[in-house]
Amino acid sequence: MVYQPRVSPFNVGLSRMRRAMASSRAVCAALGLLLGTVAVARAHNQPPPIESWGPFLPGTQTCLRTISRATHACFDTVFALEQACRDAPLRGETCDPAALERDVAAADGALRATLAAACADGQLTELSFIGLFDAGSDLTRGCVGEAQNAIAALYAPARAGATSAEAARCLAAAASYGRKMMWFALQREVPVMERIATRLVASDEKQASIRRVNQELAAARARWSAGLLAACPSLEQVYGRSPDSLLRTLKQRVDCVLSRTYVHSAIACLPQVCGNGIPEGGEACDDGNTVDDDACSNDCVAR
Repeated sequence: MVYQPRVSPFNVGLSRMRRAMASSRAVCAALGLLLGTVAVARAHNQPPPIESWGPFLPGTQTCLRTISRATHACFDTVFALEQACRDAPLRGETCDPAALERDVAAADGALRATLAAACADGQLTELSFIGLFDAGSDLTRGCVGEAQNAIAALYAPARAGATSAEAARCLAAAASYGRKMMWFALQREVPVMERIATRLVASDEKQASIRRVNQELAAARARWSAGLLAACPSLEQVYGRSPDSLLRTLKQRVDCVLSRTYVHSAIACLPQVCGNGIPEGGEACDDGNTVDDDACSNDCVAR
């Protein structure tokens, strides 16, 4: 006699409903491609409400778990590569930009290969991506783009001309400490996201669990600020901002990394803006503070 597990009618109905929803979203995406409207319907422009996000079908859960962890590992790898290249000139050594570009491309290529092997189009549609191309683009932004944004924030004083021995030591120490802090935050938030993705959780509890982990990380900033100052006592002079301000910027990068795989309304990736501490686009500088008479004005134009 072969044991057959009981399957409740509710679970059967839920599975059928999710397959139908995934199929309908796939059809809408295909129509978007035909009508040339895909650019308007990008997954991360319209993330679904957290109330309707999860739980997903078993295969989709595996896909999500695989690509999220691979994206986080890629983010950390690219950050370390970029950090080593930024530290080298500050020590009087050289960095090979071509080698850095190859290594970053290899990390991104491995991430995209993981995505292609782990996820089918229907699973990606269930996760609110348009398809493989859309997901690959978002994972690259989470890995490469956000690692480079974090590096830009941590080495902004060097770009502004702070190249003394003490400044160089401070930048390297702050970057190493910031890397540990970001990795800790990622690993603390992942179990919360995976629980919502894999279990039937009430809407109010979804919101509450995300608030709790964010409150926990916000409370930890005081401890991290002390650690950052211990690593670099001259941080406020070198950066022109407080340790708490710098840590807030790094937490924003963590949120952006998370938002690339956990696509819902409860995680927001802030758009480029003058004052976020990250020199982006056409900004000549961005020191993350509100002092208008220092080397970087409040309109992000270097003086």
